[in-house]
This record gives sequence, structure tokens and C-alpha cells, in this order.
Amino acid sequence: MDHIAVLHALHAWGTADREQRNALLIQMGVPAEKLRNAPDYYDSCMDMCAEKEMEATNACLEKFGDDDEKLLKCAEKVTKRLTRCYEGCDKMLEGD
Repeated sequence: MDHIAVLHALHAWGTADREQRNALLIQMGVPAEKLRNAPDYYDSCMDMCAEKEMEATNACLEKFGDDDEKLLKCAEKVTKRLTRCYEGCDKMLEGD
């Protein structure tokens, strides 16, 4: 996974459409089939996860935008939290 690419995609999340958001989720390892057939509440859960990380994402880019090594470490932390949140959405979906 390209953590820095995920960070940049997250930065644009607020203005992205569903297709662009799904492309980010696929990049993070979410199966495309799951996204195509997902109920609305699953999309909402995934959106909430991304929105929770927006502030951290912006802080990473502002603080470390010129330092690739520090930016990568910051991006890895954001991606890790985001992945854990997405796993929670998956558990909710499996509970149907």
C-alpha cells in the first residue's frame, strides 16, 4: 500500500464522489465486489472513518510535506487507524 498516496487521496475525500472514494478504498485493499454490493450504511461507515482522519491527514501534509521520511511515518499511522476503522465496518456488514 502506498501510504502517501492514501494520505493525498484522503486529503481530497471531502470533494471526491463515490467512485473516487471507492477507488481509494480499493487501493487500501477493500474488495471492489464488496463495495459494489454494499448497503448504504456500509458506505456511510467508510465515509465516517475517512472523515475522522481528515484532521490528522491535513496535519501530516502541513507539518511534513517537505520531509518524505516523516511524512511516510505520519501517513502510516493515519493509514493504520483508518484500516482498523474499516475493519469495524466490515464486522458490521458481516453481522447482517
